[in-house]
Amino acid sequence: RIWSIHCPQEKQWYQRRVRGKKMEDTVNEICRIFDNYKHEGSGGQAAGEEAYFAKFLTSERLLTLQISDANFRRHILVQILSLFQYLTGDIKFKPNKMVLSEPRKYWIRDTTNTIYSILSETPPEGAKFVQHIKNVLKHEEKWSKWKNEGCPALSKPPDKTVTMKQKNTKRVVKAMDLSSDKYDMGNATLTNLWNICPDNLAACQNSDRNFTPETFKFFEDAIEQLEPESGVEKEYYLTNETAFVWKSLRLLARQSVPYFQHIQNTKNLTLTDNLQNIISLIGKEYKKENGMDTS
Repeated sequence: RIWSIHCPQEKQWYQRRVRGKKMEDTVNEICRIFDNYKHEGSGGQAAGEEAYFAKFLTSERLLTLQISDANFRRHILVQILSLFQYLTGDIKFKPNKMVLSEPRKYWIRDTTNTIYSILSETPPEGAKFVQHIKNVLKHEEKWSKWKNEGCPALSKPPDKTVTMKQKNTKRVVKAMDLSSDKYDMGNATLTNLWNICPDNLAACQNSDRNFTPETFKFFEDAIEQLEPESGVEKEYYLTNETAFVWKSLRLLARQSVPYFQHIQNTKNLTLTDNLQNIISLIGKEYKKENGMDTS
């Protein structure tokens, strides 16, 4: 009986005699079996501890075991609920002669309540599952109604009265008080930031904003590595790091432009070798200027 409702002809449900009554009896029998054979689940425990069938089979010997599977129950009963909604719903493409009789409408209503009751008693979280199914069917009903209306645009046109009010409303601009030394930027944070220093040029030239390191301080470790007494192998030189080479060239371009002439005169050397020579020159000049031994 369970598998007989999977592919029924649609018109059978609208027939008042033998075929329609047979479909009613089939659904009633399914509800009776599920209602009498209570599913003893573990409540909120993991679904892995429940009986589970990845595939629903039509063998009568396995049917008793499959009834213990909550997914099997839900699979069958939710299909019946979806079918009931189609039968009672207003479908645009449904033939006019397919109209349910009043007794069958009452029967579908009562059977729907019975199915919801069975599902709510089926663990895990039966009541929550029922609520989700009701929401899904409600959205399905709205979707069917939208199709019946010819799929109108979902976005609403703008309200012309509100648009006209917005156009006619003039923005009030607060005049800036030029007599005051404090600038009002219209925002407390911006106003505070803008008035930290009254002279913007002086703020830009402030020594606290100079984050460029001194040339010797920046190359101090590299100079020490290039000295023979350090014993550092060439593969561990800072000049082998791409980021260090890029920062070095940026610093030399900003503070020590004459050193670039040295690179032009030694085009046959690689960029790393040229940078090592420049760093050595910087070290020697620093020692000479500070009276240190350069031998």
